[in-house]
Amino acid sequence: MNRILGAIFLCLVYTAAALGALDFVDVQGGGITYTTWNSHGEEVHDIWVEDFRMADTEVTVAQWRKFTVSTGMEFCWEGHYCGDIAELSPGKQCPIQLVRIHEAAAYCNWKSEREGLQPVYHISDGRLLRDSQADGYRIPTTEEWDYAARGGRLSRGYKYAGSDDADLVGWVNLSWEEGTKPVGGKMPNELGLFDMTGNIREWTWPAAGIPLDPDGSEEKLHLRGGSWNYTLEHAQLSFDRLARVTQWNPIGFRLARNADTSEADPSDRLLVR
Repeated sequence: MNRILGAIFLCLVYTAAALGALDFVDVQGGGITYTTWNSHGEEVHDIWVEDFRMADTEVTVAQWRKFTVSTGMEFCWEGHYCGDIAELSPGKQCPIQLVRIHEAAAYCNWKSEREGLQPVYHISDGRLLRDSQADGYRIPTTEEWDYAARGGRLSRGYKYAGSDDADLVGWVNLSWEEGTKPVGGKMPNELGLFDMTGNIREWTWPAAGIPLDPDGSEEKLHLRGGSWNYTLEHAQLSFDRLARVTQWNPIGFRLARNADTSEADPSDRLLVR
């Protein structure tokens, strides 16, 4: 029955995508306690996030190419160990990948300026930092990503983002040669966010920012989400993967923005356990 409902939902998703309906989701803030694990062991998180907005899909190849054409930015899609972007993300609506985090931040500022919004990222003391009050586009923080992927206030406690069946909500455990799939092709999670279980792993933004000149840096950032070429175990919401800021790997990103109201009503706080 779940698979029948899933097939019906996919038809609706593809229709919505064709009509350009995929957009940002308003995420109501709240608190959540959860556990993540990696090779160093388990860690318990007890967080609170304010209201924010998150793109329901990852940035696509088509969207990224508009950026590189507009800015003249050189973006090496070939010639390194990961292969050719045309093989790993073969369609225009597939998520862009092989993006380093400072390049993703540049995309956010470019898109903000094009739309008359205040750019989020700026340079201070040799680091690229986030202006938390700016209304432009940005990369979600690790806490925002974790909260939204788990469904926020609507969380049902799933193992993956939107289901206990990874196949319904993400592209994972495929062969390397298959590459990514067009965004929004599986069921969303409780908030209406797609591909947070798997299609491509995603950058999240750290409170301390990143080095202005990341080349040679050994600093590591948290990645979230599964990937088409990773196992089901690594697609679980509890899995915490770290990557160097310079890493040129199958990593993409999705956009976030501050909510229209800068701060949630303190009397409306809700803890999700």
